Amino acid sequence: MRNRIWAAVLSAVLLLALTGCQDKGPQGMNQNFGGGAKDIYVYRDLSVQDVMIDDFDTGKYDKDEYVSYLQEELDAYNASAAFVPQTAAEGEEDNFTPHFTVPISVASCTVTDNKINQQLLYATAADFTKYNEAFLEERGGYTLQAGTLPFADASVTGATLIDPDSKDGAALDIQNILTGKKADQYRFVICNFDAVIYGDGEVAGYTSNGSFDSSKNCVTVPAGQTVVVLFR
Repeated sequence: MRNRIWAAVLSAVLLLALTGCQDKGPQGMNQNFGGGAKDIYVYRDLSVQDVMIDDFDTGKYDKDEYVSYLQEELDAYNASAAFVPQTAAEGEEDNFTPHFTVPISVASCTVTDNKINQQLLYATAADFTKYNEAFLEERGGYTLQAGTLPFADASVTGATLIDPDSKDGAALDIQNILTGKKADQYRFVICNFDAVIYGDGEVAGYTSNGSFDSSKNCVTVPAGQTVVVLFR
């Protein structure tokens, strides 16, 4: 769907005026996120934010007109998609506010130096993969899953994850975490397309086919390889 709306708006007759767009996305995210077209952010409530960066000739196109076309596309998706409001986990009721109110919304959209940086917020990883199905094929995969560790299957609990706090690259003891009192504070992400995975909290573990950047607290996923990332 993304490719269709992008092609449609660039073929339309647009106005020349360009105005700002206020960031409506969640606050407090990793500040390294958002500068790369492959960036994916998974929040503590398991909502997902992505980035699209592309050429946008401000002499020909109007950003606000583009956002209007985009919103029409999102409204059509939202009208047909199942939506279940997120609820607080046990013990988190007093400080829990979901980031999302619909399946997909515009988190931010800015234009600088004839480049557009568009970020969408998805209520779930499933909304992300459904909306971007054709786009993900170009990045070598199709899977993005997110959840809390106690509800993970063997693809996560049986995986060998590197402990980033280990100096010698030792494996993370997932079973010890699962039996601990803070297991529900750990979130997993599974991805198999070209992406850079960010998330709330610290990277607690990752499979060896992913590349961990300790300075940015993110993991790069190669196209076509399934990488598991654990956040705490």
